[in-house]
Amino acid sequence: MQISELKPDTLVEHPELGVGKIVRLEREENQVVVSFRAEPEQRMSFAAALRSLKSLPAEGLGEFLYNDTEEVLNWVYNHPLKLVSTTLVDLGGAGKAGDVKKRLAANVPKKVNWETWWDKVRPSVGKASDHFLVKQSKPIELVSVIDIPVEPLPEPKAAKTIGATRTRTAPARERAADLQQQRENHDADSKLQRESHAADLKQQRQNHAADLKQQREAHAADLKQHQEAYAADLERQRENHAADLKQQREAYAADLERKEREAERLRNQLQTLRAEMVAGRQKSNLEVRSGMLLRIGDIIQGTYHLEKSSEARLADVMQRLPMVLNDGDAELFGKVGDAVPYDPKFHHSPETVAAGSPVRLVAPGVIASGGAAGAPVLLKAKVTQKTGDN
Repeated sequence: MQISELKPDTLVEHPELGVGKIVRLEREENQVVVSFRAEPEQRMSFAAALRSLKSLPAEGLGEFLYNDTEEVLNWVYNHPLKLVSTTLVDLGGAGKAGDVKKRLAANVPKKVNWETWWDKVRPSVGKASDHFLVKQSKPIELVSVIDIPVEPLPEPKAAKTIGATRTRTAPARERAADLQQQRENHDADSKLQRESHAADLKQQRQNHAADLKQQREAHAADLKQHQEAYAADLERQRENHAADLKQQREAYAADLERKEREAERLRNQLQTLRAEMVAGRQKSNLEVRSGMLLRIGDIIQGTYHLEKSSEARLADVMQRLPMVLNDGDAELFGKVGDAVPYDPKFHHSPETVAAGSPVRLVAPGVIASGGAAGAPVLLKAKVTQKTGDN
């Protein structure tokens, strides 16, 4: 049965409970309520309904049995072609003779020798060509259910016995005994079906509980695995971050050490130059003295190209520069960062700059006395047209 067929008023057939009709769906309880003749309020789960129920077509034998069993029993001899046509409807519109007899024997609650009955009905089926299509070795096809001809069959006569009274009363007693036996059989079948259904329902509940428990355990295992994977991933991220941070610190320490060595080298070079300048003054050698001053100026200008982080470490160098310059009768000119018009006499730029163009001072110049014929010794200030640090 398909899930789309689970809806109220659908006619269904159960292998044990027979024909019934869906009354309602209880979706909150995940149950279907089916009305069978023996069990008017039979409940079953959606899964059990889909597994055990079969939908029946309208105007078939199942529907007539559900609505009026006595009428169907009357058809056995008074309207046998109607019984055949409704059975073929249940079989999908066509079926072999064996299929028809098998369905009648399984569903019509009446003691009938269906083999003998079919032998008597078969000629009438063959004659009703407007309603049945009969071909040799092929299923009987139902052509039309409109105005099925009524061709009654004679009911089997009761066996005659000695004595008129016994002849008249024997059929009545037999019918009563048959009816009593049918009731007892029906009650026993109903009891057996109820017990079977109860056992099946209990088993379904146990299976459902086991499935639910298994799902909870699987979900818990998946959740635990996910948590462990997340913790492991987080630990890896922490380790990677710590390694990156350590590498950055080591690189920064190495760079800082390199800058300190550079600063120390510049301090040593300055001290050496100062000593050379003092020695030059004592010798009164103008050319030597002028060269020393120019080298001092180069060092001064070089300090302005160090990174800002190094300037603090060169503070002692800058504090000694005025004394060096004073000793050599020299002084700085120009302030770093000032915007001035370019003068090729006092400014030096690595780019080609037109005279008078605005430039920015990146290193001061040095001017000292004591040049040839009393002319000053000049170290041009460095300038640039760029806006950032040089």
